[in-house]
Amino acid sequence: MEAPLKLALFAAMCGLLGAIPTYFMDFNCGQTIDFTSKGIYDMRLKLTALSSYRPNMQCSLTLVTRNNSYFMLYFRNLQIESTIGCGDDWLEVHDGPTTKTSPYVSGLSGRQCGYGIGDSVYTTKGRYLTLFFESDGQFGLSGFDMILTPYHVGSCYSDEYRCHNGRCISDHSTCNGYNPCGDNSDCSLAAGAIAGIVIGTLIGFSLCIAFVVVCRRRRRHAYNHVTAVVTPGGGYGTPVAGYSQPVQQPYPTGPAYPPPSYQ
Repeated sequence: MEAPLKLALFAAMCGLLGAIPTYFMDFNCGQTIDFTSKGIYDMRLKLTALSSYRPNMQCSLTLVTRNNSYFMLYFRNLQIESTIGCGDDWLEVHDGPTTKTSPYVSGLSGRQCGYGIGDSVYTTKGRYLTLFFESDGQFGLSGFDMILTPYHVGSCYSDEYRCHNGRCISDHSTCNGYNPCGDNSDCSLAAGAIAGIVIGTLIGFSLCIAFVVVCRRRRRHAYNHVTAVVTPGGGYGTPVAGYSQPVQQPYPTGPAYPPPSYQ
């Protein structure tokens, strides 16, 4: 197992994975989302919140981050009807603020469609990213699911993390389980920290087991704290909880003696 995957598993065990906001393109058609003004450090962008995208869609969305910064993005999933030349349904990813004049993001030239796109990481050359999606009159598939993270290069600020590839991302993005660096270096814990996480997890798990065992023993002891009662046969029968003293069985009664007869 590779080190980044191990780190992600350790973080998940300890509840360290942080959620990132999810946006839906079809809810934001024609809008511009400013990461800086909205305080967005990472974004999960999906085409739709529905199980499949609607027919006859024409939807554009522009994303922008602060000056001298860029976008890193990769697809988690792509399910768009596949035809020759992507002539029915397609997605365009433009490196700039418009679909008409901005070039495509390097590595994503032309229309994108099909069933899967791999795990490649793509970057913009500026602070803008514009997406355009169009579908025909038929009902579609799930669309796409991508992760976007703003970054810059050069000197990192005090509240930023330097990735191994030299990119600076927000400290809020580290160890979130979504590869915000693009090279799986966002959660570089030292060996001692990893060992501490594992040991802490094992200790916590052991304490939970011990607590459950103690509770069960106490409950069993409470049920067994009973006294016996006398049965009609003179012996001791089934214990009955709640009595501090044996319950005395009354003397058995039989048929009345016949009255004396006088001759």
